[in-house]
Amino acid sequence: MGKESQNRRKKSGGKPSKGLKWLLMAFGLLAVIVFVGVFGIKGAVIRYLKSDAFRDQLITAAEKKLHADVELKQLRWEGSTVYIDGWQARGDAEAIFSKMEVDGLRASFNGVENSAWQIPEVRINQASLHFSKKHPALASSATAAKPAENTPSASAPNWLKKWIPDHAKIGVIRIDATNLAFHDEQDIQHLALTSVETSSRPLAAAGTWEITGRNGELFVRNLPPMTIRQLETRWNHNEIFINQAALGFYDTAEISGSGDIQLGPRPELNLDLQLSNLDTKKLLSPEWKKKLSGSLHGDFTIRGNPKEKNRLTSKGSLQLKDGVIEGLPILELIAQYTKMQRFKRLALHKASADFVKKGEHIEISKLVIQSDGLTRLEGSFVLENRQIKKGQFRLGVTPGTLRWIPGAEQKVFTQARDGFLWTPLVISGSIDQPKEDLTARLTGAAIDTLVNDAPGQATDAAKKMLSDPSGTIDTGKKLLNSLIPLLK
Repeated sequence: MGKESQNRRKKSGGKPSKGLKWLLMAFGLLAVIVFVGVFGIKGAVIRYLKSDAFRDQLITAAEKKLHADVELKQLRWEGSTVYIDGWQARGDAEAIFSKMEVDGLRASFNGVENSAWQIPEVRINQASLHFSKKHPALASSATAAKPAENTPSASAPNWLKKWIPDHAKIGVIRIDATNLAFHDEQDIQHLALTSVETSSRPLAAAGTWEITGRNGELFVRNLPPMTIRQLETRWNHNEIFINQAALGFYDTAEISGSGDIQLGPRPELNLDLQLSNLDTKKLLSPEWKKKLSGSLHGDFTIRGNPKEKNRLTSKGSLQLKDGVIEGLPILELIAQYTKMQRFKRLALHKASADFVKKGEHIEISKLVIQSDGLTRLEGSFVLENRQIKKGQFRLGVTPGTLRWIPGAEQKVFTQARDGFLWTPLVISGSIDQPKEDLTARLTGAAIDTLVNDAPGQATDAAKKMLSDPSGTIDTGKKLLNSLIPLLK
């Protein structure tokens, strides 16, 4: 029996059976088919990407998505990267923009995953978007007006279509220079971005993008031009969330903050902002530039519809740093009669106020202006069309400051608090030419004192000049001038 088994092994020669041989051949052939098929499909997909059919598919998809008439230049491929010199789109009645222009686009393809083209990065040299409520709808014959092509572009074969995705997953879009312009029905520009370096990436929530920007300029009508130092936002359909923004303007000034902006037919602003290093001379009239200097700092909010100027509300607090007041007639007068030259150029060690602005109506409260060792002003007022209303203040001076004015500390500055002698003060008139009631009251106090103490000649002069018992600013100044000889 052992001999028979040995004979059978000799007959087989140690070679595999015919069944195993055919099985191995089948596996080998299958491997070749898979290899050729995979690379054949890949080659077919690559050829399709470089064809006019793919370019036409891009145009069709873009026109449908953007509601626009799209013109796309030829695609150039280098390996898995495609280059497009530029493309333009003109929005129809349903588009959110009127015109779009893109120059120098480069996109890298990284295959297909989850039935989507994988595009990790898109780089664009320059992209411009123009938004206008004036732009007309495209004529219905716009497409028909295009010249018909003699030969239709080749389309992908049916067997290949199931391997070609109809959407893409984009990692990040980087634009070296982003330009946006928003115009109203009268074609007046209200908002614009120029040459802003931006980076955009889609977030998990559908339709939500994270957008960052820097450099470039921001234009807002009726505001000074601004440069973009930092911009971090999220955009979701008709809402923009500002995580952090910093804008520079007027050379050294900066405004930063966060908030959200509702877009659409009824826009809404909800912003929390901080202001720093704003030179007051950039805001003041030529006359006041000679009188007030310093830098503004503060925190404030903006709430409301920017289209409704009379209801848009700003409120917050401001501080003036390194402030100086000089050249005011009342300061010259006080310096003259107190014999303290520091009043001519008053350094402000504290200057702050809270404000609420709604349209042209401005309410100032918690106003504090202090020059250490000299004076302090507290109060509130309302400003409408540059007219001061309800100007109620308290003015304090350090003891001894007004010792050269007879009766000032005994009859006018009669309340002692916090190291100052205080008196009420009413200010009215325009912001450029304010009026105050202090001069007349100081004059009245001086006259009352001199009537009892001064020589008859000075008393007669004072009585002669006092034509208005209540006292006016002009009368008060003349009376004080008549009393100068007694104050020296």
